[in-house]
Amino acid sequence: MNPNPPLHTGPLVPFVNGGLKGTIPTIFDGNHKNTKQFMQEFTLYRMINQDSIIMRIAYTRTALALLFMWGPAINDWVLQQTNSLYIKCNSNAVNRIALTYQVDDEWLWIEFSCNFRHAFTNMALEQQAYSELVSYTMGNKTINEYITQFKHLLQKAGWDHTL
Repeated sequence: MNPNPPLHTGPLVPFVNGGLKGTIPTIFDGNHKNTKQFMQEFTLYRMINQDSIIMRIAYTRTALALLFMWGPAINDWVLQQTNSLYIKCNSNAVNRIALTYQVDDEWLWIEFSCNFRHAFTNMALEQQAYSELVSYTMGNKTINEYITQFKHLLQKAGWDHTL
């Protein structure tokens, strides 16, 4: 018998999602190559379920996103984020921790999203896109092909082309 079982090995039974619609996001295991895919899948899942109380409340939405993150490379980060989220919305008189946020405060989600991007964005991909952008030329492309590819490189490099 293993004296140190893993923190979370994932669901062993079908996920019961409390009436949420759509396909649940692929579990994010901390692999930087899958960050954008996870963010896209969770955003679509959130959009499909935007009227659900789980998605309308920042606290439960953040907890749900954390539920879809597990594996040896991410468990410690998830535990830290979970504890931080809990403490922000639940005061603790014994430890003299005051309530920081209400559960519906959108800053909970904004902070979590920023922390996630900071921890798991693949900076090498952004640097590679920047290098491609610097040397990008029109060549024999049509103007529409050039603009489309240029905008795509801007996005990959982490720049907002609308500014």
